Amino acid sequence: MFDYKDLRIAIECAKAWGDDIIKDRTIIKIKRDIRKQAKEAAPAVNIIYGDSGESWDEFYTVEFDGEKADLLEYLYENATRIYSDYDCTGKPFTTGFKAAHICGNLWRVRESFSIDV
Repeated sequence: MFDYKDLRIAIECAKAWGDDIIKDRTIIKIKRDIRKQAKEAAPAVNIIYGDSGESWDEFYTVEFDGEKADLLEYLYENATRIYSDYDCTGKPFTTGFKAAHICGNLWRVRESFSIDV
């Protein structure tokens, strides 16, 4: 397992020895290993809990072709956990969405939840 520090060291060594950085096999292996780790490391959903335990945020990636406003509207319409008209149900409900465009048709979404207590 390599990291960016190892990559910097390998590049500095290759420069010092006068090797071609683009064709250096060690640098290519380190770059491939870093890319592989980056692809494997991202879980489908990251969950971050609030201090009180009654709220949390879920982060996930969505494929969507369109504008940010259209994506947020789509998410609100298709939210699985929606606020109840009754008080103290103890059920989770969506309090909001935030979206950030990553690239192409990929969006990173933050969905906030609270528990109706």
